[in-house]
Amino acid sequence: MPTKTAFFPPASQRGLTPFAWNLVAGIACLVLAMGAYWSVLFNGYRTQQRETEAQTWLRVGQISHAVSVQVQTLLSGLDYTLQSLATGYAAGDGAAFKWS
Repeated sequence: MPTKTAFFPPASQRGLTPFAWNLVAGIACLVLAMGAYWSVLFNGYRTQQRETEAQTWLRVGQISHAVSVQVQTLLSGLDYTLQSLATGYAAGDGAAFKWS
């Protein structure tokens, strides 16, 4: 004759209780929320990285232009000085040549 335990297995063999299902669902929601958070966080990081790279290249262009203008100004001053020396030397005026 079968025992009552054969028809009514213990709770551990019947499956998950409602509390366990709620716990599993809560953990699944938590994992999904963490995944969404990390996705947004990573997207913000990539956006910030692209913006930083763009700003860096902009500053490189600005600095190279500033250095180019500075060198051009320096060479223009040197050219003016050399032309002044050449004019004084060609005129044969030694005092003006020495003063230049």
